[in-house]
Amino acid sequence: ALSMVSPLKQLIVEIHRRSIWQVLVIYVAGAWFSYEIIDAITDRLSLPAWLPVLAIILFLFGLPFVVATAFVREDAAPSLSPAEATPPDADAAKAEIETAAVRQEVRRRHRLLTWRTAGFSFMAALALWGVVAAGLLLFQGGGSAASDGHKSVAVLPFSNMSGDPENEYFSDGITDDIITQLSKIADLKVISRTSVMQYKGTEKNLRQIGEELGVATILEGGVRKVGDRVRINAQLVNASSDAHLWAETYDRELTDIFAIQGDVAQQIASALRSTLTPDEQERLRRHPTDNLQAYELYIQGRFFWNRRTVQDIQRAIELFERATELDSTYALAYAGLADTYLTLYSWNWMPWADAYPQADRTLRRALELDPLLPEAHASRAVLLEQQLDRAGAEAEYLRAIELAPGYAPAHHWYALMLANLGRFDEARAEILAAAELDPLAPIIGTNVGQAFFLARDYDAAIAQLEATIESEPAFQYAWVLLGRAYAEVGRNTEAVAALRRAVELEEWPNILLRLAYVLERAGQSEEANRIVEENTHGDRTRVALVYVAAGDAERAFEWLERAHADQSPFLHELKVEPGYDPIRSDPRFGELLRRMRLE
Repeated sequence: ALSMVSPLKQLIVEIHRRSIWQVLVIYVAGAWFSYEIIDAITDRLSLPAWLPVLAIILFLFGLPFVVATAFVREDAAPSLSPAEATPPDADAAKAEIETAAVRQEVRRRHRLLTWRTAGFSFMAALALWGVVAAGLLLFQGGGSAASDGHKSVAVLPFSNMSGDPENEYFSDGITDDIITQLSKIADLKVISRTSVMQYKGTEKNLRQIGEELGVATILEGGVRKVGDRVRINAQLVNASSDAHLWAETYDRELTDIFAIQGDVAQQIASALRSTLTPDEQERLRRHPTDNLQAYELYIQGRFFWNRRTVQDIQRAIELFERATELDSTYALAYAGLADTYLTLYSWNWMPWADAYPQADRTLRRALELDPLLPEAHASRAVLLEQQLDRAGAEAEYLRAIELAPGYAPAHHWYALMLANLGRFDEARAEILAAAELDPLAPIIGTNVGQAFFLARDYDAAIAQLEATIESEPAFQYAWVLLGRAYAEVGRNTEAVAALRRAVELEEWPNILLRLAYVLERAGQSEEANRIVEENTHGDRTRVALVYVAAGDAERAFEWLERAHADQSPFLHELKVEPGYDPIRSDPRFGELLRRMRLE
């Protein structure tokens, strides 16, 4: 040990004498500072996560050259000229002084050489990194796929690899659950189910999908369920370059399904360098139920609920109820039940008097079991809005958005309430937020047009609705609103044509009454009256609007009173619906507004 002390001491002395520590400290500090800048650039331009690591490697590669130069023999350093080294007429004392000066100059030039080597190594590392980064940017088209920031992801429908079509609900359920988990992370933009499900079985490449959805990354994978085991493979891919950012295969017992979903969400957040708050981490770790049979019934229920037909929703109710029987503490299953009853009501398939008690009971139970369930808070807001408690509804919408910023329905439904209250700027902001999260959902695109329509910006409404129809020609409600907007600007022929197209897509009372309205506006009263007489079982407000257009205020108010007695969901539009403008000055209209708490 003592034999090692002397060389080590000598090394320390040499490092100090040659001022090597100064070079090393500054080189390392500069490298670290550059790394921080490079990391920020990588993050901003959605470049691969390994690029900052490459920079560190390049800086470390240059470090040995700096050290080697620092320890090179001083007599190998740049020499002085003979005239500088030995003055011809110097006496011995003067020669000794001059020799010391020469040595000092040699050391100065040696230090200069060391600094130059450090600077050259540093700049070479930066230049090489810049070449690699520029090449990647060029290959990715300047990062265009990440126009909305690289912290954005679309979860494509997971493929059913079991070979059994009966397990399709399970792969769709896994897709939904991962989207739900990711939507809880505020630092991520996550595309909603409605938009991504359109790519099920698609042949489009990832670059095209990324551009259409406005995301930088895409998660894709497959699910195989056999008995009590499940195999899930997932990979996160850069949409513009096809570069794999993360991939994993899980081969586990079915009991681990929630841990898998939470792990996938956390791995994606890590790969995209998203920050998870402690609350978000806790919510990702939670298991909604310990009963796997109840879980399977729940995801089957959501599968049928998403189909939006009367028969499928009734089937969903049965499945959700069975799930709650198996696990009476399963909050999500109660929230699913509430959504089915609210859907039946909003689509005029169930009267409010029947839907409300069921929806209220199940939502109370859901929130009692899990106060942090965003889906339940959003549905509770719909319920409170229908009960005219709009302050309570707004608080619930905001709570749902706080708990799951990526939950598009909360933004969507909140926007509709704001528009009905005449808060148009806020409504546009919320509906555009929903459209960013669910860009291909035709109902959201249509409601963007509706927000313009209710604000009397008819040209913007027409442009938006025509764009929605261009991308989804069979979406009936877009044709309905387009016809209404045409009527408001006097384009009556086009208005009637648009509503006739809506009727062709599906003939049901409310759509026929909308056609009657534009026919009346176009002077075709005979056909309008015939349609009204045949469809008085439709929504009362739709009948009232036809009588407003016909100038029959008495019958219009008669039907509005019936709508109020039936608690029609469309009465919430009373304050802003342009069709009511001819009777707004009537005291009876003001009284109805007060009863609806819309004054």
